[in-house]
Amino acid sequence: GFLIYINPKLGLIVLLPLPIAVIFSLYLGNRVEKIYEKVRDALTKMNIHMQEVLTGIHVVQIFDMEKIVIDKFKKFSRDFRDNFYKSQVTNVVLRQTVNISSYISIFLLVLVGGILTIKGMGTIGTIISFSSYLSYLYGPLGDLSDKFSILQNAISSMVKIDEFLKSNSLEENYEDGNKFEVQGNLALKDVYFAYEEDSDVLKGVNIDIGKGESIAIVGFTGAGKTTIANLIFGFYEPTKGNVLIDGFDLKIACKSHFRKYLGMVLQNVFIFKGTVLDNITLGDEFPLGDAENVCKTLGIYDYIERLPNGLNTELSTEGKNISLGERQLISFARALIHNPRILILDEATSSIDSRTEELIEKGTKILMQGRTSIIIAHRLSTIRNASKIYVLNKGRIVEEGTHEELLERKGLYYEFYKSQYK
Repeated sequence: GFLIYINPKLGLIVLLPLPIAVIFSLYLGNRVEKIYEKVRDALTKMNIHMQEVLTGIHVVQIFDMEKIVIDKFKKFSRDFRDNFYKSQVTNVVLRQTVNISSYISIFLLVLVGGILTIKGMGTIGTIISFSSYLSYLYGPLGDLSDKFSILQNAISSMVKIDEFLKSNSLEENYEDGNKFEVQGNLALKDVYFAYEEDSDVLKGVNIDIGKGESIAIVGFTGAGKTTIANLIFGFYEPTKGNVLIDGFDLKIACKSHFRKYLGMVLQNVFIFKGTVLDNITLGDEFPLGDAENVCKTLGIYDYIERLPNGLNTELSTEGKNISLGERQLISFARALIHNPRILILDEATSSIDSRTEELIEKGTKILMQGRTSIIIAHRLSTIRNASKIYVLNKGRIVEEGTHEELLERKGLYYEFYKSQYK
């Protein structure tokens, strides 16, 4: 505006390249945003692939998959390289658009300003003033174009982080109405669930468990058994139907609150770096005597004491310095010391030796006393005494009843039983 005020004709001519540069920069800006999104996606895929390969390196080596994983990495790497190259080229063009625009403005200033000065319609002072103000105008624009690429990269990263936080939200609803003391009644009402659209893992599942009751869910691998456990813990929400604890829908419950009343024993037990005691208490301040009593109650105290330093034995990350069976025993003690109202045992005895299994079977009976218990397993020896057994097949409950009732029907459960006790 000041340049036009000094000399309207010269000001309009000199500033003519500016709107063209702005329009072109906006166009490039939209392209940069899309390209950076592709860069971030390509980098994410490449990192995930590397993590999977490093985690499963023994599988890669055993099945001679080196060439396959290398070729796959090269593909992800090429995608990242190509999109990153496009982003850098676009950034250079964006920066040079501002530079070229400033050069054209200076050229027009010298050309038109010189002509106007010769004709007596301008002065050398006007040209010098214009030159100074043009540097003030285009300098910040050039800096802005440089920062634009950094901003787009940051926005792309922020979007990814935001998606992650929304899909794995740590923010819980702490309203009073959504906190309740869990008694142990549990129900799944017409529950459907799909990890991917149009591919239901669970289809119309109905399960009703009373306080203190023990039930079992059996089925082939991939039938949806573990998915049910994940829904009960609120790790996922049903795509249709409801999961109710004591009549409260988990969709509106405070997850961090009701999970205090839940316990779970997994086949693949995660062990943190620290002592056995640390891994039993999980940071909660239980007296040492409580941990010892829990181990004695489960009948595993002598077993724990045979470790180098008993409860104070240092464990490595993921418990690599102890056996699978010992990890299972720790997970049972971990569940019992936290005294859950609802207990889920997911394939809890399928990765242990017979001696450890005997210890755990004895401890399981103690662990389940007075608690609503759900046993998820392939092996029928662990579930014969359940008050009700649900047979899951391809996401649907196809049979339910006691062990004896299901054998009499000679359905899918009967086939399971025959295959395991030939």
